[in-house]
Amino acid sequence: MKSTSFTKKKSRRGNFFLKTLSILVAFAFIAGCAGAMKNADELAAKGDYKGAIDVYQQTIQKDPSSSDARKAQLAIAALYLDKMNNIEEGLKAYQKVVDDAPDSEEAAEALYRMGIYFFKTELYEKAEAMFTEVVNKYPQLSRSQDAQLLLAKTYEKANEYNKAADVYDSVIKRDPQSKRAVQAMFSKGKLYQDKVQDQEKAIKTYQQIVKDYGKNVDVQEQVEEAKKELGSAGAEIPQPVDELATPEGRRAARREATRERDRPRGSPAPETTKKEDTGRGIQSFGVDPEMIMQSIQISMDGQGTYYDAMFMVANMKFGEENYREAGALYERALQLGLKDPIAYRNLADCYRKIGLADKGREVLKQGMGKDPQMLDSIIESGEAQYQFENYEAALGIYQSIVGLSPGKDSKLYHRIGLVYKKLNNPDKEIEAYEQSIAINPNDVEVLQLMAEALYYRKGDRTKAGIYQDAADGKVNSYEVQKELADIAYKHGNYNWAKTKYETAVRVLQREIEKPQSEKAKFEAQKEATADLAEKAKLKKEIDRLQSEIDDLSWKILLMQVKTALAVAHKDGIEAGKQLIDALAAQNPDHAITHYGLGEFALMQGDTASAIAEFQKSIELENFLEPNVALGEYYLSQGNKEEALKLWEAYTTKNYTDRTMRNRVEALKQELHPETTPKSKAPTPALKGSQ
Repeated sequence: MKSTSFTKKKSRRGNFFLKTLSILVAFAFIAGCAGAMKNADELAAKGDYKGAIDVYQQTIQKDPSSSDARKAQLAIAALYLDKMNNIEEGLKAYQKVVDDAPDSEEAAEALYRMGIYFFKTELYEKAEAMFTEVVNKYPQLSRSQDAQLLLAKTYEKANEYNKAADVYDSVIKRDPQSKRAVQAMFSKGKLYQDKVQDQEKAIKTYQQIVKDYGKNVDVQEQVEEAKKELGSAGAEIPQPVDELATPEGRRAARREATRERDRPRGSPAPETTKKEDTGRGIQSFGVDPEMIMQSIQISMDGQGTYYDAMFMVANMKFGEENYREAGALYERALQLGLKDPIAYRNLADCYRKIGLADKGREVLKQGMGKDPQMLDSIIESGEAQYQFENYEAALGIYQSIVGLSPGKDSKLYHRIGLVYKKLNNPDKEIEAYEQSIAINPNDVEVLQLMAEALYYRKGDRTKAGIYQDAADGKVNSYEVQKELADIAYKHGNYNWAKTKYETAVRVLQREIEKPQSEKAKFEAQKEATADLAEKAKLKKEIDRLQSEIDDLSWKILLMQVKTALAVAHKDGIEAGKQLIDALAAQNPDHAITHYGLGEFALMQGDTASAIAEFQKSIELENFLEPNVALGEYYLSQGNKEEALKLWEAYTTKNYTDRTMRNRVEALKQELHPETTPKSKAPTPALKGSQ
């Protein structure tokens, strides 16, 4: 292909997703409710929001567990959030719907709307959590697919471009003939074009739209837009592919013909866009397995059963990478009585391919109950993919089973780190090693790999040296014990964190004995001598030793405070509070004490006190921990500029802190990309994945 480039222009679709998320969606959902609900709607339309809420409350009080009551609760939440700007009450009202009826359609709607609110207010981590729950918990609902599309957009807004592209792919695979699939494909093209700046991938994506959907009259707007982008790039505009020219197209046509043949004369045409469970297995995949079986002539011997035949067809579809049809068939075959562990394993993979990772994990848990060796066979398949250099496939397999058997997680993260090493992604490689070390901080092989990754791929010689010492068995090192404890704490292994922090305290207490003893000896000599020159010399030594003692005492207190925090997470707030209160009594106005009190206040939801304690700590002594804690709180509230301001002030005085410098550069790049040179620093990532 000849070299091409896109022309710079403003896209009319820049806010495509948000244009479809107007406030009207909140009220369209409750259409059809009569009586009091209608009166409340009219009051809301006139701007009498309080009156409308009172009437909606009457509907709720009549039958609190009814669907109408939940719809009224949704309407109340929408008024608070969108009309009255009462964010707290609005979110509380939505959450009540979820709490009261977590499996209901209204609960899915509440989560979806909260996700939209967090998306619009740039709280992307919270938006991710909401959309992910809708996608995985309610796959039979149309909202699940809406949420999946917005989940991709959330990752895109959070600069998680690889995750965004993966979710767009999942939307396409989940229902390739839907309008959402075309929207997802076009959005993926724009992602490659505008954000990733990979013109070749963008062009291929636009060309795929024209080829696959060029003859689909329902999506011509997106097809024409794709053609315009290709024209702007000077790229080839391909001819649309005849749907009947492909096996998938022919199968779809046969299924449609069968549905039309079996439809009673005079009845309306079936709705093809609403994918709900008909009792025959449509469920998560939007495909009727019975229709698939009808379109394929299968003969069975006398010993065969229907689900055996369905399993055989599912395996064929799985081999063809037709995950929608394979998944629908596996799902139905298992419902009918199939017990083959391979069906569970492959069904989980089908779920994962269409972006329903949580559903896939549920299926794997069920399969593990049938075959305890299933997980080992999946790990072996991941290793085979790794050996054949199919690194993305290996990564997907390993990630899909993390957490299913905690005893295997350390080695799984180890393997994930090796995959990221092959993919030349050192940030993800290091993160995977961290998670492995948090589970097993004594794994010498992973400690060595971490040291090499930090030294050779990140250039962080100081931290690399710490991990090399750990790998070499130098356990009587404060730096080693603190680093391992911090990693365990960061990734939620509070038992190891507590153990390592306590070990660090013991190491420091042994170290402090020598300068304390020498200081006492020199003080006695100073007291005994009358020689002024000798006194001055001894005083200088005493001051040096006191400085060393102060430094070690400072580190001891920090480790004791962090021990208290680990205990609070492990054994409960009260257990940790007893420790921190005792430390505060002994060190009443110490910067470290204020930091610890701030962390405890944050755990208890007292954000005002937490902020005050962190700020007091920084005022007394500008060290790392309170800066990280306060900055991350600002980020959690969407206040990125305040976090940047705080961290820039810290790095100005502590320029040698490479980790914090990287975070500052990443945040600056995110907030001010036009004025900030691109850095190798990783952008702060969302916690989950899809």
